[in-house]
Amino acid sequence: MDWLIYLGIIILIMLSFFFSGTEMAFSSLNIGRIRLEAEGGDKKKKKTYELAKNFSSVLYTVLVGNNLVNIAISSLTTLIALRIIEQTNTSLPVQTITVIVTTIVILIFGEITPKMVANDNPNKFAVNVTWLLKVFIFIFKPIVFTVTKMTEKLSVIWKPKKEEPTVTEDELLSIVETIEEEGGFTEKESDLIRSAIEFSDDRAFEILTPRVDVFAIDINDEPEDIIRAVVDEEYSRVPVFEGTIDNIIGILSTKKLLKAAVKKGAQFDIRSMIREPLYIYKSMDISSVMEEFKAKRAHMAVVVDEFGGTMGIVTLEDVLEQLVGDIWDETDDMSEDTVETAEGTYEVVGDMLLDDFLEMIDFDEELESESTTVGGFVTERLGRLPLENDRVEFDGHVITVLEMANLRVERIKVEMRKDAD
Repeated sequence: MDWLIYLGIIILIMLSFFFSGTEMAFSSLNIGRIRLEAEGGDKKKKKTYELAKNFSSVLYTVLVGNNLVNIAISSLTTLIALRIIEQTNTSLPVQTITVIVTTIVILIFGEITPKMVANDNPNKFAVNVTWLLKVFIFIFKPIVFTVTKMTEKLSVIWKPKKEEPTVTEDELLSIVETIEEEGGFTEKESDLIRSAIEFSDDRAFEILTPRVDVFAIDINDEPEDIIRAVVDEEYSRVPVFEGTIDNIIGILSTKKLLKAAVKKGAQFDIRSMIREPLYIYKSMDISSVMEEFKAKRAHMAVVVDEFGGTMGIVTLEDVLEQLVGDIWDETDDMSEDTVETAEGTYEVVGDMLLDDFLEMIDFDEELESESTTVGGFVTERLGRLPLENDRVEFDGHVITVLEMANLRVERIKVEMRKDAD
C-alpha cells in the first residue's frame, strides 16, 4: 500500500502548487480589468471578481490550506522514512535525507514555481482556479470564520486609528508613468492624466493675472475713452471698478458694450451692462474655482488677498489651461516662456511659476519660499529690489537678471551647472 502514500504526496504537492499560486494570483490581480470584463458579461470573470472583492476570505483559505497540505506532506514523508528504516535496517540518516528532499520539493513545486507561474499572468491564473478555490472556501469556512473573528478582535492593536486611502496621489502618478513606459499611454495622454490628478493641488494665486497686468476700466471714465480702450485691448470681458481697482463693481462683456455703442453712440449706461463680479480667495484650489465658475455661470473671477484687496483675476481659460496646457488665440502673445540660448543656458520670463522653474532645473527638495514666480524668488534671494545684471546662485546654477520693468523682474538668464542634465 506504499503506492497510496506516494500518490497522496503527489496530490498534496499539486494542492500546495494550487494554494501558493492562488495566493500570488489574487495578490497581483488587476482588479480593475477583471471588474470591467465582469461588467461586460463574462460569467467566469464575474465569479473571480466577487472573490477578489473579499480578498481576506481568499487569503485565509489559501493560508490554511497551504499549511495543512505542507503538514500532511511532512507527515507522509516521515512515515515513508520510518518504513524504510524498519525494512532495510540501514545506518544512513534516512530521516535527515527525507527532510532535506521534502524541503527542496516543497520549495520548488509548492512555493517558487507556482508563484512564478501565477505572477506571469495573475488574471488568467485566478480565473482558472476560481471554481476550485470556491470549493475550498466552502470546506474551510468554519476555520476561516473563526480566524476572521479572532483577527477582527485583535486588529485594534495594529490597525491605524485614521483610515488611510488605498491609493495615494503619488501612487497614481507612478501607475500612470509605468503605463506610459509600457506603451499603454502616449506622452500627451499621460500629461493630461497627470494634470487631472494634480488639478486640485494648484491654487488661485498660482494661476492669476496679477493686478499690475490687469486691464480694467473706471466706470467714471468718458464713454469714448472706454470704447477706445476696449477696442485697443481686444478682451471679451473686462473688470469695471469705481475709484480704485480694489473696488471692482462688475464684469463687462465688451460684446454688449460695442453693440450698445453701435446702436446708441456714446449715450449708454455701463452700469446696466455689467455683471456682478465673482470674488474668490487667493488660496482657493482651482477645482473649487471651477465649481464656482459652473455654479455662477461666470468666466472671470476677482482674486482677493487677506486684506480684501484685489490681487488679480482668474479666467475660465486660466483654469482649463492647467488641465490641457496653453490655449492660444489670435490675441495672445506667442513668445515662449523659456528659450535655450546656448547649451545649458536659458532665458526665462520672470513670471514663470516657481514650481515649473524648479522642475526645469531638476530641483526636487523641499524649498521654503514665499514667492510663486521665479522673478519673485530672485528678489527674495537678493533681499532687495533687483537691478539688471544682478546675479544669484541657487543649487549650483547662476541666475542673472536680464530685464526689469516697473520694479519687477521681466526676464532672467539661467546658466545650469555643468553636471545638471
